[in-house]
Amino acid sequence: MADIFRIMDRFKITGRKTVYTIKLSKGAVLKVGDLLFDLHGNKFKVAGIQMSTRCLDYMPPIEELSIGIMFELISGVEAEGNIMLRELTDVNKNITETIKTGNVNAFSMLNNGITVVTSSIIISGDIATIEDYQIVNGCQTSNVLIENMDSVEGIDELIIPIRIIATKDENLKNDITRATNSQTAIKKDQLEALSTFQKKLEEYYKTFRDEDALVYERRTGQYRDSNIPKNRIVTIAMQIKTVAAMFLDEPSGVSGQYGTVAKRVGNKIFKTADKEIIYYVSSLALYKIENLFRTHKIDQKYRRARYHAMMLFRMLVSTEEMPRFNARKMETYCKNILEVLENDSECERIFSGIVSYIASKDYDLDIADRKCFERKETTEYLKSRIDEIKMFVDTYSISNQ
Repeated sequence: MADIFRIMDRFKITGRKTVYTIKLSKGAVLKVGDLLFDLHGNKFKVAGIQMSTRCLDYMPPIEELSIGIMFELISGVEAEGNIMLRELTDVNKNITETIKTGNVNAFSMLNNGITVVTSSIIISGDIATIEDYQIVNGCQTSNVLIENMDSVEGIDELIIPIRIIATKDENLKNDITRATNSQTAIKKDQLEALSTFQKKLEEYYKTFRDEDALVYERRTGQYRDSNIPKNRIVTIAMQIKTVAAMFLDEPSGVSGQYGTVAKRVGNKIFKTADKEIIYYVSSLALYKIENLFRTHKIDQKYRRARYHAMMLFRMLVSTEEMPRFNARKMETYCKNILEVLENDSECERIFSGIVSYIASKDYDLDIADRKCFERKETTEYLKSRIDEIKMFVDTYSISNQ
């Protein structure tokens, strides 16, 4: 069984490597120097391990422990919200068995190889130039070959079949992705990108043109070469988190076991009749409060409360009962919230007031405990005091800070 490293969060430390906060699977062992591969084929080396305030050269098997890992990128692009695989999965074991039979020439006949879908291709001699491409199958094959490159005799002579399919037909692209991954486990987030609603949502985001306008990344890496700042790019995983926290009252879930809450809300979101504004508003709310933390207008030590603050922001701005996701009234409900979010001074005042209230309840909530905002009890405590929070925020002024 593979050691699975689920990236929970990411942040930069000036002058040091990128640091990821991850969850380890049961019995996983990690040490400095280990090479890791993500599902997109990116290759990393563990450059350091941080646990609390101590830096270690190794890490013993510890179940479900959150630690900081410093990764040095060897090849590819920085991972964000991917699953890291250190050992072989069941699918990878089958590929390994194929190349260890001793007949590497049979590999191209027994393996699907790598499939690339592109919008256009220009071939000049033995050089092919492709644009707007996506590798839809073959990352596991590549990872296994890299892991066995020094242990399998004759691997240098192995031939890898590569298919490059050029088409502008989005439906055909989706069919190819489904077909080539029919025997391989593919992330739910990636398959979600194939739905009609996801395309609709991507186009809806494009209708906003102001300086804080966000873009929706339906396909992994589609804005990689753009000039759009990363904090304005909304991934599917981020979208699930924001809408679950703000509109489904699941801030504790997305603050903790994201995978668990994603499964729980999966049948409640991304429905064809849903109002797209719900999704944009929740993403904008996260963008706004993250900016307040980044610019130190709200103390960063309360950043763990951001998803709870988003839920409370909705409850304070729209005091009426929330309509169904597909109801016509939901448009008006969300536009009221959007109007306040786009008012920078009022948005700052409300978010600051909410966080100040939460900070004032340190005795009841034990905010210093890193698990505080992962507990459902914290969510229920704050929801039960919404009238008290409203009175507090209504009289709150930025000068109070």
